Amino acid sequence: MLGHHVHMYPRSAVLGSCKVGNFCVLASGTIVKNQDVPSNSLVFGESPDLTFKPLEESYYYTLVQFKEDQVYV
Repeated sequence: MLGHHVHMYPRSAVLGSCKVGNFCVLASGTIVKNQDVPSNSLVFGESPDLTFKPLEESYYYTLVQFKEDQVYV
């Protein structure tokens, strides 16, 4: 299950039974398999050796270049 405002860079994947929190960024090449990701996290690596870095909501918007007039689904 993916939370709100999850940004997945190219070649990242969420496989199996996973719960990805809100305002998360999965770096390029990140593979999450049968593992949960806490909200407000920058994630990189491959399961089970994922690395989580805390991510403030305001910094999230600078990473993904979010614009209010765009609709993300």
